[in-house]
Amino acid sequence: MILYGQVLTQDETTAIQLISEQTADIAASFLALYGIQLPIPNEEITQMVIGYTTLAISICENDYQQEIEATIHFVDHQLKGHGITY
Repeated sequence: MILYGQVLTQDETTAIQLISEQTADIAASFLALYGIQLPIPNEEITQMVIGYTTLAISICENDYQQEIEATIHFVDHQLKGHGITY
């Protein structure tokens, strides 16, 4: 969770790159548990994840920012309500 928090403080391009690299590593490790070796290198998987993430963002771009801002406001309110400052 800390890693995601640190990643999401980066600019969008860097955040997408870092999350995509982590996703590729996790996918390869998960499949390896079942004896499945991917026929392509992690760098190619990372590029695929970047492509799909970028596509998902473009599909949601007209309304996702509003939801993020509402979440930030909600979390800030909850933290203050519990006496937590940062």
